[in-house]
Formats: sequence, structure tokens, C-alpha cells
Amino acid sequence: MTRPTLAAALAVLALAGCAGQTATQSQATGVYAVEGAYDAAAVAERNYITGTFGTPSAAVVAKMKAADNAAYNLVVQLRTDAQAGKPIAQTAIDAANAAVQQLVSINTAAGAK
Repeated sequence: MTRPTLAAALAVLALAGCAGQTATQSQATGVYAVEGAYDAAAVAERNYITGTFGTPSAAVVAKMKAADNAAYNLVVQLRTDAQAGKPIAQTAIDAANAAVQQLVSINTAAGAK
């Protein structure tokens, strides 16, 4: 599954799983916020890598991909735990958010939109 497709699937799962979710509202809001930020960052990353706004730098693409993989894995783990009804530690939300913000920072420095 591609990452944009995963982001869409995660959004659908979030809506479908709301009724049985045991995470607190604050935790759920945190998970959704991280997912949304990741989705936006992934779009900017994809635009940069495909050359939508110019010629991409191979070094920057490598940094983006590494940051994306870290963020992606943490976001998927959050969603998996939420869908399983597991409690979600604020530290896990914070770690995923930090990883997403690292990707956002690389995107911003590269001019990715």
C-alpha cells in the first residue's frame, strides 16, 4: 500500500473505530493530529521527490526518505494501538510528532510544498 493510500485508509479506520476506541479523547486527538501532519508532510515530500517544484537533490531526497520512514513507522504504530483499543502513552504521541516535525523541517528547508 502506498503511503498516501495508507493515510486515506488510516482516516477511514479512525472514523470507523471511534465507537469502540478506548483511548482518551485527548489521546485520540493527538493521534489524529499527528496523522494529519504526517499526511501533509508526505504530500510535500512526494512533490519534492517527483520534481513538481524543481529538480530534487539526491542528498535531500535521502534525508526526506529516512525521516519519512521514521515518522511513518511511529504513526502506523499509534494507529495500530488505537484500533486495537490499547492505551496510547503521551510519550508515543510525542515521539511520533517529533518524527513528523523532523520531516516537516527537512521539507521546509528544501522548499518542498
